Amino acid sequence: MVSFDSLADSLKFSFICPHCHQKTSFYLMHLPSPDWSGDTAASTENYDDVDFCCDHCGHDYSADIFVNMYEGNLVVTDSDTQKEIENVEIKEKYVDEGEYEAAYA
Repeated sequence: MVSFDSLADSLKFSFICPHCHQKTSFYLMHLPSPDWSGDTAASTENYDDVDFCCDHCGHDYSADIFVNMYEGNLVVTDSDTQKEIENVEIKEKYVDEGEYEAAYA
């Protein structure tokens, strides 16, 4: 499991595929938002998942995304073995104020 800022708008994560030993990456454009109506970390937790394939060998993986008012967590698992993938790297992206105003003006 790797943590990220719960206020991030999107994530790009990468890891070395244990099947082909090549670096593969995946871009999550839409992250779940915390449930801001809650008042504790547990009551604000939201969840989503996505299935994806290695860019090189096509092996199947699953990404589970959890967010609450304090943090986000990403768990990447091998779909065949159900084992968690270690050493996942994350890059967070935030929409800056100018992009937001242009998109929603």
